[in-house]
Formats: sequence, C-alpha cells, structure tokens
Amino acid sequence: MKQITGCRRGSNRGSVRPMVLHEAVVRSSRLSTRPLRTKAPHLARNRRQGIEIRGREPPSPGRSAPREHRDTPQARTDGTHVLDASTASHRSVDDSAKADPRLVSIIIANFNYVEFIGTAIASALAQTYPRVEVIVVDDGSTDRSLEEISRFLPAIQCVQVEHQGQIGACAEGFRRSQGDILIFLDADDVLLPDAVERMCHPFVACPDVVKVQGYMSVIDRDGQAMGERIPGRLPDSGDYRALTLRHGLLPLPFAYTSGNAWSRRYLQQVFPLPTVGWLDDYLHDLAPLHGRIESLPETVVEYRIHGNNSWYGSRVLTRQAMQD
Repeated sequence: MKQITGCRRGSNRGSVRPMVLHEAVVRSSRLSTRPLRTKAPHLARNRRQGIEIRGREPPSPGRSAPREHRDTPQARTDGTHVLDASTASHRSVDDSAKADPRLVSIIIANFNYVEFIGTAIASALAQTYPRVEVIVVDDGSTDRSLEEISRFLPAIQCVQVEHQGQIGACAEGFRRSQGDILIFLDADDVLLPDAVERMCHPFVACPDVVKVQGYMSVIDRDGQAMGERIPGRLPDSGDYRALTLRHGLLPLPFAYTSGNAWSRRYLQQVFPLPTVGWLDDYLHDLAPLHGRIESLPETVVEYRIHGNNSWYGSRVLTRQAMQD
C-alpha cells in the first residue's frame, strides 16, 4: 500500500469476485528485450516457462495456517506445481547465515506495473543477505508485466492469479512462501541492497519481535530523490501490548508496505485477512498486540511516487474515495 501525509493508496486494487480455479503454464514466446534499469545477479539465462496461473480460492473459516519453513524443497500437496522455482535465490550460505539460518521471503504483488516491476525484482535479488527467496504474484495484469517478470526466471517464483486486489495477491504469496521473515515489496518500490540484512538483525536478537520497520526515501518516476522521508519519525522500539490493551489501537507512525519485515509466527496468527481494505492497515494495527516492534534509524527502501499510483495518484474527493 502506498500512502503519504495521511493519505493511503494500494499497489493494486479491485473488486472481489468469485473465480474458478484453473491450472496452466504460461508460455511466453515473445519476451521483452528492453534492458533493465538495475543490474541484478541471477538473471535468468534459461527462460523456460515457469509462471503458474491460478484462480483465487475462496477462504474457508477453518483454513489451516500456512506451512512452516523448511530448508529443503517441499512437494506440493494442493495439486499445484511451480515450475523453475528459484534455486539461484537460495545462494550459498556464508558464516553469518550459518549462525542465523533464517530464510527471508520477499513477496511482490504486481498489477499493471510493467514500467517498474523489473526494477523491484532486481532490487530483491540484489540483497547482501545470503538467504532470500523472491515470489512474484501477478494479480491478473493486462499490460506486458508477465513478459518483464519472465526475464527473471528461474531466479524467482512467479504465480499469476485472477485479479483480486493487493491483500489477495499478497496472501497467495504468503501461502507459497517458506521464509521465517517476510517482506511485502510493492511492485513500484526499490529495496536498498542491505535492507534485508538490516531488518533481519532484530529478529535474531529477540525472538519476541513481530515487526521491524525502517525509513523510506521518496523517489519520482525516474528514480530521482525528491528529498522526502517517510515517516517523519518512527516510534521508539518497544513492546506496546500493555498500552494497546489499555487504550485501544495506538496512533503510531509506521512505514508503509515495503518498509516492513514481519515474523512468520505473527502472520500465521492474523492470516487470512479480509480482502477489502489495505494490507498495511491490518498488519500495522494488529502487530502491537502480538509482540515487540523494532524501528531502525536507517532508510531501507525507496518509495516511488509516479502519478499513476492506484490510490495516491488519484486523490479525488468522491463518495467512493470517502468510503475507502
């Protein structure tokens, strides 16, 4: 979700409608040859088909929690199969990774952001942290997003779902992830190279941490800095459970979607979420009830404002906008 100075907008949005589950492999015969803006390791030399198409499954009240992380590949038991899942993204483990073997899942939900999705994926693959899996969920894009995403196979996992909105797409990515720590990266944002490494440290130091957030620097469509930082000041790190129980939801400033890392333990307790609304609102408001919040002093992500943002770019005072 994107928001600024009290305004909110989602990286993708759409009405929720029932869909029929279907399985197929997208075979893209004409892959984009446009050069990437950001050079990234693990770009796919083998462009074998690896995008799975999947319709949205209506959540059931008794739906089980997502599976726990395992270091080895795990067979699918839901009748689906992701071809060419990333092995390159599971890079060799250095000494620091051996000391902390946690896998980090970066989930990118994309809807018609062909102009930016390649840069977002490249930033996820270029992390200094050695154990990262990147999962891209294309939320039924109608532009050339799939061609751009295909250029990164097999270094990433990619799943296409019928259009259902930000929360539904992120939930699908979470269901498929294996990481102990998760980051939901907006398709038009850019992770700084050491973002994952910085955000992982508090989880290692304190098992009670459920959320780590850092600052976001604002950039324009072309990636140029606009001299702004979001938010103006993050709250102090701490355990806010007692205050939340005493006073209700707290007006704590927070980083938006891309500027947060979440513990899998916390996400398993709150998913599935309602598909109406914004992912940030639910996760931010509920987090203080589940554990410790850590705020970093550093910038971890570049937050892009480009005029076509599905919420921020269309701030019109209409009845629907007021309802949203």
